[in-house]
Amino acid sequence: EPAAFLFDEPLSNLDATLRHSMRAEIKSLQRRVGTTTIHVTHDQEEAMAIADRIAVMRGESVNLLESGETTLTANDLDPEGDALTVTLVTAPTHGSVQLNPSGTFTYTHDGGSTTNDSFTYQASDGIYTSDPAIVRVLVKPAARFAFSKTVGIEGIKPACTPSTEIQAPRGTTMVYCYTVTNTGEVPFLYHSLTDSHLGTLLSDAPYLLLPGSSYRVQFTQTLTVSTTNIATWTASTGPVTAARVRSNPQVSAGSHTAATVIISSDTDDFDGDTIPDNVEGAGDPDGDNIPNFRDTDADNDGMLDRDEVGSNGNAPVDSNGNGTPDYLESERRLYLPVIAR
Repeated sequence: EPAAFLFDEPLSNLDATLRHSMRAEIKSLQRRVGTTTIHVTHDQEEAMAIADRIAVMRGESVNLLESGETTLTANDLDPEGDALTVTLVTAPTHGSVQLNPSGTFTYTHDGGSTTNDSFTYQASDGIYTSDPAIVRVLVKPAARFAFSKTVGIEGIKPACTPSTEIQAPRGTTMVYCYTVTNTGEVPFLYHSLTDSHLGTLLSDAPYLLLPGSSYRVQFTQTLTVSTTNIATWTASTGPVTAARVRSNPQVSAGSHTAATVIISSDTDDFDGDTIPDNVEGAGDPDGDNIPNFRDTDADNDGMLDRDEVGSNGNAPVDSNGNGTPDYLESERRLYLPVIAR
């Protein structure tokens, strides 16, 4: 028996229908006899599936090839240009894959310690089916972080208290706090922060943020308009050099809505003392960490502001004429006329 069969353009003179059936017959014969067969032809009609690579962070999901393509058929071939559909042949060992006939996919890693995985699929043009192609999965250490934002009033402690909405008088200086916590496995070296209202707050700021550690920055803004800020924090790895080349992974916290800050109207009176918030302001003369517009006894003299303000909350009484209204001045001297005897 021959050790191998060599077919050199054996079907080139046949019409398409007979060529298809004879190719199937030759393939069936080769499988039955088990003899090595070399088939030389310039008339390639079978679909060809090409191996692919994807990269995923540990415990995460991915739906892109390493090349950036979104479908496994992006580099597969069909000489006649027919549409290809794919089917899963062998599933991954260290994760799961959802594979659609169009070739789009979602691979999800199981979070284990493995650094690689793979699965195979076949492509078909409706007549022929390709040999299985392997998709190799590179599992990278997880690079991720948690991001939070709080807002408060300057001079009032704690500086940033968790809040989804805050109201303050016109002209109040607000303090915005942004915090990122490294919840992944790799250190972050550079940080960028943009805010839809405040603009670019950080641009590749160098700070080594180790896994489990947090980084916090504060920025202030004096209220002239009501704002709802959208903030995005991006952190990345890379060598600490003067001429840095950014390397993956670069991770974005995405767009997050910060607390909504509302400016008090001319008639708002938060503490009900008849003094409008925009007249009282957000100062804290008695140091109790309650801003004036929320404090019913702003100077802590034991007298309620509403009892000291007088009849017109927009023009509070100033008994000694020193420019500080009575409700904000805890020590006032009483000047009496000198009576001659």
